[in-house]
Amino acid sequence: MGLNEAWAIFHDYYGKKQLTELDMDAFIEASEFLIFHEDLEDANRQAVLYNLASFYYDCEIYQLAEKYFLMLAEEYDYDGLTSGMAYTKLAKLYYYGHAGAPDYSKANEYIHRALDHDPDSLQAKVLALAIAKYDYGSLTEDEYFDAVFDLGNEVLDRNVPGVWSIPVPEIELLICEISLTNNMVDDVHDLLKDAKRYLYQRLLSSKDPDDLTLMKKIIDLDPIETPFTELTVYDLLWMLEDGDVEFCYNQKRYLLTASERALGKEPTIYFENKYYRSPEEFLRKAEIDGQKLNTIADHIDGTNWSEKPE
Repeated sequence: MGLNEAWAIFHDYYGKKQLTELDMDAFIEASEFLIFHEDLEDANRQAVLYNLASFYYDCEIYQLAEKYFLMLAEEYDYDGLTSGMAYTKLAKLYYYGHAGAPDYSKANEYIHRALDHDPDSLQAKVLALAIAKYDYGSLTEDEYFDAVFDLGNEVLDRNVPGVWSIPVPEIELLICEISLTNNMVDDVHDLLKDAKRYLYQRLLSSKDPDDLTLMKKIIDLDPIETPFTELTVYDLLWMLEDGDVEFCYNQKRYLLTASERALGKEPTIYFENKYYRSPEEFLRKAEIDGQKLNTIADHIDGTNWSEKPE
């Protein structure tokens, strides 16, 4: 493979609407060729590193994501156009424990490096406060609470209808966690419903695996049990922890099963004669009548039935 061919494969990857495993393998091979090519300029090398690390992160291959993000952070002290996002993703990797147990010290280090590069990033600001709840640092508890509510107002002020990347559900989750310490149950339930609706829209196109983790946090935190008529496919996924789930769509009943045939660490999901290795794969690939489940997630709620299916 030559330098020009590698660049062509790298750029073509982002222009394709439908990607195959062969496309992804070619992208990985071309990216690694470029990263270690002695004639590549550092700025271009760092851009390729960022894209390859992000690719692995989105694919949940976190050891390789960590490897390439750390190359950016420690070998190059990355200061490119996407440096804030790179350090934010590295902070998320440690915050969520993708590289092992959660490491809030490392998460805190990298989220502040993200803010050094992009001090106006709402994503970085919200994540910094989420990390800080485990150690307020120089803040008192009251000062931390005030900081969360102040940032909540800033996020809502900068919210743009139809732009689902703004961290509205993230800050609403933090506000709810604080509110529960003051027994504001009704306020929490309504705010979590709003966070859930917003995140549902984001999940229609998001490739970020942490968005599904965030949805689970929102569902788990709600102090009021969701009525069956308001359930979405996301609620149903975590109901699988208690056994098989039956749901309705267009006057037809469907069965969702957590199979005992395990692949990897998680049980396989079985639905409509197909196996799915994880909740993420299920949401990405499962269909009903040719429609992806994530596009009809808020309609799988039993509203066509007078009561929960037996």
